[in-house]
Amino acid sequence: MMAKAALAVGNVYYKQNELDSAIEAFKDALNIDPTTPAGYLGMGRVLLKQKKYPQAKEQVQKALVFNPQLTPGRLLMSQIYQEQGNTKAAIDEIESALRMNPTAWSAYQALGNIYLKQKQYNLARKNFEGAQQLNPKIPVVAKMGYIEALIASNALDEAAEILRDLPNKKPIEAKKQKLWGDLYTRQGFTKEAAEAYRAANLLAAEQGEVASELSTLDMLIEEDDDKLG
Repeated sequence: MMAKAALAVGNVYYKQNELDSAIEAFKDALNIDPTTPAGYLGMGRVLLKQKKYPQAKEQVQKALVFNPQLTPGRLLMSQIYQEQGNTKAAIDEIESALRMNPTAWSAYQALGNIYLKQKQYNLARKNFEGAQQLNPKIPVVAKMGYIEALIASNALDEAAEILRDLPNKKPIEAKKQKLWGDLYTRQGFTKEAAEAYRAANLLAAEQGEVASELSTLDMLIEEDDDKLG
């Protein structure tokens, strides 16, 4: 089996949350080609999901040895630092990625997510807007953080306009209703807010877990233009 085939198998297992099988597939890929950064990144993603942070960091560092400019590797390392509570190191990692690749939209998006979590809404908006300028076809799920930052900074008309334009897609519907609830709350429409929050809760119960930080990270890595093989 070629390394790329083993990587593809590993990614399928990862998406199905069959983490032990994913690890074995990524190991197979590395046994075939020990120089493929994607194998180490795959290992790192699994170990991060298993909360094995030192081991995850070790695998990502191996990937970066082969390609220091690998944006997904920097994003993954940044997420590891965030999980360990080291926000400064997480930001430094992404800024390092941007110095090497100033057009990496996914790095701006990841930086926006960090600032959003820190409630630094103006910085979050600035970075989200940078990501959208670099990638006008940015995935819909990536717009959710931007809308949240707009609402938190009282740019309510702009947030409402984007929300109205979002497609009706199951993966984002619960989050979209929650954002409508936040928007109505800011506008003082308590009845509409309550209805939106109720809809968000029902949709979340039907659809399972709403997008987490790790699923957002996965989206950024998978959408990134870097060639990992």
